[in-house]
Amino acid sequence: MKMLFVLGGSLGLIILAIAAIGGIILFSIKIIKGGFSHKDRQHLAGETKMVQDIYQGLRKMETRVESLETLLMDQDRKGDKQWDDFNR
Repeated sequence: MKMLFVLGGSLGLIILAIAAIGGIILFSIKIIKGGFSHKDRQHLAGETKMVQDIYQGLRKMETRVESLETLLMDQDRKGDKQWDDFNR
């Protein structure tokens, strides 16, 4: 039974590899034949802007999370100190 899963997984990986290689070949042919049309370039520019916006949003979120972690760690340290004072 375990061997069946290994063979199935291997077959799946081989199919994915063939599909990826085929996609790369088709993309290369498209570029060699003349690049992208004006509409394709506009679409790619829009996607690029969207990815950049997502990246900037994630950077801001990372900053917020770091700030929250700092606040929680400070609060935890103060809580431990207050707990130690209470036990005295």
